[in-house]
Amino acid sequence: MPRLKLTARVGSYFCVLHPHAWGRRGVRQEYPNKLVRIISSAGGGNEFKARLIAQGITGPLGQSVIVETRATPIIAAETVAKAPPDGYTLLVGGASLWLMPLMQKVSYDVVKDFSPISLMERSPSILVAHSSLPVKSVKELISLAKARPGDLNYSSAAPGSTSWIAGALFKSMAGVNIVSVTTKAVDQRSRH
Repeated sequence: MPRLKLTARVGSYFCVLHPHAWGRRGVRQEYPNKLVRIISSAGGGNEFKARLIAQGITGPLGQSVIVETRATPIIAAETVAKAPPDGYTLLVGGASLWLMPLMQKVSYDVVKDFSPISLMERSPSILVAHSSLPVKSVKELISLAKARPGDLNYSSAAPGSTSWIAGALFKSMAGVNIVSVTTKAVDQRSRH
């Protein structure tokens, strides 16, 4: 079996809490012999992937697999970290699992509480501009942003997300003042 190689690429990981605990004290049991829960944050790509995985593994496992959602990726990770380390509570999580502990206090330890099972997908970051902007290249976008500091916006998910970090990195590297508008704020503005 090939060894897992962790990389700095953006993506979602399917994780399990302490898989080494499955064979504790020399007791060998058939897995699974009870309900398997997959936890993810609600309403996004991770929930979609969790539901696809649940459908795909229910038959081969011969056991019911359910998906439970939590309001945020942090709450989802904390739920799994607090679950018994028996392999029956799995997490579908993305970059926020690894990034949030760098930005705020969380009750889990990414290295001690989780072990990756599989890389599910890769999500590249792309830079696009609305066609109404008078730019045709990144160089022209940077020039426009420097000429109009604080006037241009970029959409991102919540602070600490990969899209937010990508925008902050772009701002820093380009030396520009552009404003992050989080997805929630964009959604609220579009309803009014």
